[in-house]
Amino acid sequence: MLVSILAIRRSRNQSRLEAINVALLVEAERCSCKQRERLAEQEKTRQFQVLEHIMDSISQGLMMFDRDFRLVVCNAAADVVFGLPAGTFRAGMMPDDILSALMSIGAVSKSHIDDILAFYFELGRRSGPPSSTASALTYEPWR
Repeated sequence: MLVSILAIRRSRNQSRLEAINVALLVEAERCSCKQRERLAEQEKTRQFQVLEHIMDSISQGLMMFDRDFRLVVCNAAADVVFGLPAGTFRAGMMPDDILSALMSIGAVSKSHIDDILAFYFELGRRSGPPSSTASALTYEPWR
């Protein structure tokens, strides 16, 4: 009988130890996930800073648009190229916002707005290689 009681206690203790081990493993995995998330966030921040540094070191104005024609990325030189105050071009701007900024300094005349917007839409419609899109950017009816 004493042997049975000891076996039951040992079994209970074994079950408790297994439960504790499982809980410790779950906690270790949770901490590991948080640490991986933190490291991934740090890496993302570092990569963003590198990209920002590269963008700002380019002396030519650089503007990138998404398929909805929103300005996604723009470097500081873009403002300088158009003679606008720093920070005029911002992510999220639409072509009409950009044209308004350019009209405000006389870089674009109202008579050319339809041509310019058609040009933007044609660029957005294209699905060719970047070189064909880049070559089309030499068209400047607004000057």
